[in-house]
Amino acid sequence: MGGRLWAACFFLWAACHAGRAPGSTDPGGVGEDVSAEGETGPTDVPPSSDASDTPEPATPEDFSCFEDKDGDGYGGGEEVEVEGPCPDFALVGVGGDCDDDDATSHPGGTEVCDGVDQDCANGADDDQDGDRHWPCATFTPRLGWVHRESAEHIGYGYRLGVGDVDADGRVDLLVTAYGTYAPLGGHGLLQVFCDIASGPRTPCFEDVGKGSSDFLGASLWVGDADADGDADVLVGRALSTSAPRPGEGSGVRWYRGGPGGLVVGGDRAAVVAGDGLGAAVASVADMDGDGRVEVLPSAPWDDQGGEDAGRLYRWSWTDDWHAQAPIESVGGRYHAELGVSLAATPDVDGDGVDDLLIGSNAGVYGELQVLFLTPFSLAASPTLRLLAPGSESGFSTRVASLGDVDGDGWTDFAAGWPYQPGTLGDEGGFVLYRVRPPGLPNVTETVVPFGRSDAFGGDCLAAAGDVNGD
Repeated sequence: MGGRLWAACFFLWAACHAGRAPGSTDPGGVGEDVSAEGETGPTDVPPSSDASDTPEPATPEDFSCFEDKDGDGYGGGEEVEVEGPCPDFALVGVGGDCDDDDATSHPGGTEVCDGVDQDCANGADDDQDGDRHWPCATFTPRLGWVHRESAEHIGYGYRLGVGDVDADGRVDLLVTAYGTYAPLGGHGLLQVFCDIASGPRTPCFEDVGKGSSDFLGASLWVGDADADGDADVLVGRALSTSAPRPGEGSGVRWYRGGPGGLVVGGDRAAVVAGDGLGAAVASVADMDGDGRVEVLPSAPWDDQGGEDAGRLYRWSWTDDWHAQAPIESVGGRYHAELGVSLAATPDVDGDGVDDLLIGSNAGVYGELQVLFLTPFSLAASPTLRLLAPGSESGFSTRVASLGDVDGDGWTDFAAGWPYQPGTLGDEGGFVLYRVRPPGLPNVTETVVPFGRSDAFGGDCLAAAGDVNGD
């Protein structure tokens, strides 16, 4: 019995002390701590209840989000901060969308050769070097219609121009042929095709030269000369080559545009017989403050400054400008044939005044002159002369203002070079001049070959405008 009583007391004691770790306080004792070794220590102090030890409640995390308008998972525009994750239906957490109205354009998109930046990197079609040239770009022309003139019109298509000459709000096409088949030369021809976008395919206007050596169509200019909102036309009446030399027919014929189409306004005859007036013609903005544009025809076979020195004339446009004496003229040097080509260009020297490109046969292989026009005077305008960059003739037989081709804010220009040598023979091509700040004469020169054997590329040259929408 005594053994069973001892066992019962032992189990009762174990139950009272179950789960107590060494060093803990006995709630039934006097506050002494019994260590594992049986030593006594100070009484335990209850844990502090200081509020600073209480955990802070969790706060929502701020997220950077972007509006995704096209639903491609990438946002564009400014960053928006919200509490908590971005709501997928309105905002997304990834930005950098370069076109948030096009779901095919976003970071990591598939680049396609179409002038659009689909991957939002390196520009449209991955212009890696930033020269605004896309190596993968392709262009497939769409043939609208073809007009074949009779074989008697030699040089049909020699000059082309576009403009609304009948005031119907549609673009018209102008075509010249510098001669007709005749033993003594050619009359020349001007045709207008109204509304080229939809037809018809027959000319809506046609005019021919006056005589067998008139060569109407050697040059062509289309623009609003009298500031009435309708396109007017200047057509040269001199074959733009020195062989055969043009005869008495040299000059410029002008046409007034308006409702009903072109109307012949008058003829400006050669200043000196056989000078080739009208081989090239250009027009620039008002130079003398009379509110009218300036008419600038050239006479490259004028002899006043020496044999075939050439000359550039200026008239101020009036309804009877052709009957007036020229306001002024500037001449070239011996055999320079100044003015075999002309092109007005927006301001290239940064003075706010339009300028003029003049091609000539000076300098053995040709020369391009940039005339920095000043108010009231051609003669007082400084000139920059750019010689052919090689030893083949024909340089600057055509010149053109190209606008700003490289996006640097400066107007660029080009000169044709049909006899430029290349690996394939007389490939031809043109020389591109890129104007650099602070303006001319700071210009870089790039020879652009045509790339076909004996093609004589660059014999015709014109700015095309923005054809790829960039």
